Amino acid sequence: MKKYLLFFIFCFSFLCCDTFNSSIIERDSIGFFSVEEQNDQDNILINISGHIMHSAINYKKIKIRENRDSMYILLYGTIFRKTENNSGTFSKNIIIKENIDYIYFGNDKIKIWERK
Repeated sequence: MKKYLLFFIFCFSFLCCDTFNSSIIERDSIGFFSVEEQNDQDNILINISGHIMHSAINYKKIKIRENRDSMYILLYGTIFRKTENNSGTFSKNIIIKENIDYIYFGNDKIKIWERK
């Protein structure tokens, strides 16, 4: 009985816990990747969009980190769970602060934007 209970707890944790069912998607796994810059009077706005090319992975969220003059974007995908749009397609508008000169994508830190 304990064996089945432990197995059930493990399976439930695996399916429900974000630690196990989300992963960072790298640039080479994204098709139709696009970075579009829009200049406003006061701000620079970029739109990052694309489609995760793994059929079983849905777009989950984008996390943004800043360090001095650089911004780092991490795209998370998930399996097993329904997401907001239930697809691998994503689009995110980001306002670029004045101190940011470079934007990098993924753990591989591929440069996708540079201030002109």
